[in-house]
Amino acid sequence: MARLLDDYERRLVSDDRDRRLLSDYRTQCREWLTRAKQVMALSTAGHAVEASGLLRDPETLHMGERLNSAAADWIGLNEDLANSASRSIPRRCSRLSDASPSQPKAPRRVSCRPVR
Repeated sequence: MARLLDDYERRLVSDDRDRRLLSDYRTQCREWLTRAKQVMALSTAGHAVEASGLLRDPETLHMGERLNSAAADWIGLNEDLANSASRSIPRRCSRLSDASPSQPKAPRRVSCRPVR
């Protein structure tokens, strides 16, 4: 997972807000995974009651809620970016086809590529 997030950060982060949301997600995910490993270690060691207690601990619940919120915020930003990009594609294609020479020639294909 860390490798995928690193790749996202290197190639796909769109702006400072995206970088901040990614950082928040990483932090919340790291905290949640640390707690999950603690629960699993207790359970594996035969301490089922302690594992169950830690799993039900209010702080564990808050960690899950913070992780869920961080993920939802980050997903929301990327949905907004995708929607914005998809609305701009028809305008870009229209401008490309409008820029054709006024003299009719053989039909021309208009290529529409995503803009980064």
